[in-house]
Amino acid sequence: MELIGGRAGSIFKKGKTVERPTNPWTKNVHKFLKFINTQEKDFVPEPISISEEKEIVSFLPGDAVHYPIPPTFWTDEILISAAKLLRKLHDLGSEYINKVDGTEIWMIKIVQPIETMCHGDFAPYNVTLQNDLATGIIDFDSVHPGPRIRDIGYAIYRWVPLTSSENPDSPFGYNEKIRRTSIFLSEYKVSNLDRVNLVESMIQKLKSLVDFMKNQAANGNGKFLQDIADGHHLIYEEDIRYLEQNRMNIQADIEANMEKAI
Repeated sequence: MELIGGRAGSIFKKGKTVERPTNPWTKNVHKFLKFINTQEKDFVPEPISISEEKEIVSFLPGDAVHYPIPPTFWTDEILISAAKLLRKLHDLGSEYINKVDGTEIWMIKIVQPIETMCHGDFAPYNVTLQNDLATGIIDFDSVHPGPRIRDIGYAIYRWVPLTSSENPDSPFGYNEKIRRTSIFLSEYKVSNLDRVNLVESMIQKLKSLVDFMKNQAANGNGKFLQDIADGHHLIYEEDIRYLEQNRMNIQADIEANMEKAI
């Protein structure tokens, strides 16, 4: 059975396993997943095998949500469970950093300071839900060493979602976005120092995403050529402009909201 996602015709469920295309970074991803599975099972796939053409990992129970996201998805309970799930990944990822020697190949460039293993694409479509709670994380192709706030910022961009009102996936007004951002930060237990850099981290992540898309398209990658043709990068660029123009107000309002909640 083909699984819905960003790479049509390439990811399949077979029994209790998932078959995916092998990439230059797959063996390093499998090492990380093996480490996670030795520490705490059942919230990331278990790596099973790698060949030149495909990797096989275990299938995680639950359902991932794809765009357009239904209104029933945007509950505080799902948001809270997602924040806690990302914190669990990062805490284990910070232990794995000592096993990384810098020679590994990753799809995404390493970002300084290295604090943990960032998922790189912690979005609703890469998280499995059970009983309306986020319980599992899938698709680790974009995992890479980096700072926690890099992943946190992109998660907030996707799960709040803290975007421009022009973004077609933006279901809330400004005040509700600030409230939901504060919930995520609080449940993850983001430090005061990291919170100060939240909006800037979002901007830098989105800029790197646009650059990555354009570079992949320039190199002939069919998926990204189609994404560019469909104007996906334009949505990100609009969100970057919005965050740059409003960063001071957004940052101040998040802090004020969190202080009010104490």
